[in-house]
Amino acid sequence: MDVPTAIAGILAAGAELVETLTSVGLGVAAVRELKQYRSSLQVLDKTLAHLRAGQLPFPARAAWIRVDYLVAILTDSALALSDFQNAVEQAAAAESPVEPTSSDDDPDAAVQDPLEARIQALSSRTRWLNISLTLILTVLKCHADAEAQTCRKSLDQRMSRLLLANNALSSRMYHTAEPSSRTPRALSHPPSPSTASPYLTLSDVAVASITLPLAPHELYDGNAFYVPEPPQQQQQYQSAGVVNKPSVAPPVAARNSPNPKSFAFRVKRLSPRRRKKDSATADVAPGRGQVASG
Repeated sequence: MDVPTAIAGILAAGAELVETLTSVGLGVAAVRELKQYRSSLQVLDKTLAHLRAGQLPFPARAAWIRVDYLVAILTDSALALSDFQNAVEQAAAAESPVEPTSSDDDPDAAVQDPLEARIQALSSRTRWLNISLTLILTVLKCHADAEAQTCRKSLDQRMSRLLLANNALSSRMYHTAEPSSRTPRALSHPPSPSTASPYLTLSDVAVASITLPLAPHELYDGNAFYVPEPPQQQQQYQSAGVVNKPSVAPPVAARNSPNPKSFAFRVKRLSPRRRKKDSATADVAPGRGQVASG
C-alpha cells in the first residue's frame, strides 16, 4: 500500500479502536496513547501535504528525513493497530477473566492478566511510535536549527534500535519485491524506495509514490480500513495542488451501524458488559416489562 492509503487507514482504524475501547471500558491508558498518536499523525499528514506543495518553512530539511524511516514507522503503526484490535476482541470475547499469572521465582509479585499485559505493551509501542512521529515533525518544522539537528540524531538512534530489535519489520523493509504495478502520482518516473538506496530522503521522492511493504489483507479488517483512493480522485488532488487536505479516512460502513462484520460491533457484542445487559433483557417477559419468576 502507498503512504496516503496507510495514513488514512491508520487514522480510521485508530478512531474506531478508541471508540471501541471507550465503550467497553478497556484500556484507559491505551485510549490516551492512541488519541495522542492520531493527533501527531494528522499533523504529519498536513505537513506532508505542505511538502508536496513546496510550502514547508524549511524545505531543505526534507533531506534530513530518510524515506525508510517514514516507511518503518507507518508499517509498524499499521501492524501495531492490527495487534491492538486482535487483543481487544480477545479480551472482550473472554467468557471469564483470564487466569492471572505471576513469576514462580517471586510468589509475592503482583499478578497480571495476560491480555491486560498485552494491551499495556501495545500502549507502550504506540507511545514509542508517537515519539518518533514527533521527532520527524520537529525536524521539519522547528525554527531552531540546533533543536532540529538534535531531534534528527535522536530519530536516527530510535530507528536503528527499532530495526535491530524488530527482525520481522527489518525483513519487510529490506526483502520486499519491487512493486511492478505501482503507478507514480507526482513524478513521471520516481525511484522506488523498496529497491533503491535506503538513504533516499523525503526530498528525493514524491511522498504519494512511496510504498509500504505491507498489504491490507495482512491486517485486522485491513480491507475495510486501508482502501486506496480512486485514480480519478488521486489525479484531481495532484492537479489541484491542495495543501490542507489531510488523508480522508476510507468509508467504513460499520463505523456507525450495527454491521455484524464490524470490529466495533463484534467487540461490543462480546464484551462482558454487553453479555450481562443482554442476559438481563432476556429475563424480562415480552410486553410486560416484569422479570419472569422461576
